[in-house]
Amino acid sequence: MLQFATVETAAPSSTRPEIAAEPYSVMVASGREWEHEIDELRIASYRTAGYFKLPNPDTVRRRTDPDDSFCLVIRQGASLAATVRLAYVHERAAAEAVLQGPVPLDGDDFPSITLCRGATNPRFRGQGLMSLLVALGVSVAYRAGIRSAIGMQADGTPHFEEMARAGWQCRDVATQFARSVSFETPTMKFVYLRKARMAGSIEHSKRRHANTLAPARAEPAIAHAVSVLRKMARP
Repeated sequence: MLQFATVETAAPSSTRPEIAAEPYSVMVASGREWEHEIDELRIASYRTAGYFKLPNPDTVRRRTDPDDSFCLVIRQGASLAATVRLAYVHERAAAEAVLQGPVPLDGDDFPSITLCRGATNPRFRGQGLMSLLVALGVSVAYRAGIRSAIGMQADGTPHFEEMARAGWQCRDVATQFARSVSFETPTMKFVYLRKARMAGSIEHSKRRHANTLAPARAEPAIAHAVSVLRKMARP
């Protein structure tokens, strides 16, 4: 069964000030609700990506996600604007299977969450929605007591640059193990944020997204995601 929490946030200003844009809704989906929409958004986004190719769209569908995972989604009215997946991993081998690449971290860095399968509707690009979703994911991990947040990024993307500003560290890793997407470069960026850096990253993100978060009540969504993540972490 789907469980969700909704947070209303202020949408960007319209070019026609007399027409107010609908507010954003940030939701936590721990079931299969919006599966078709998430699939369509992922596939469309990855097909037009300039940093990698998508040989087989079926490999990024929601049904292929790990059991211990859920999606954060941002909606505006009837439109799905952006999504990212959080997956709980208890050790390095599990993390490497989810991320399809080397995870050069120590045992003390686990359990962790992976933040991947991010996709933004072209209509909503340039508004920082993916950065916001990642920031909310970090807040969830921090409150749940998770030791790190990790992911893979293509080098040079604006999103990677924002993650670096938010305190994420990175290492170059080989792309040869990637299965869902294919890279034209021999390396990609393994990005990681250890628990000791999370509080500073969260504060940075609060400033970065002040215009979006200030009018919002994010606590219900974050608290709900924390409860979902803690259930996944139970032995």
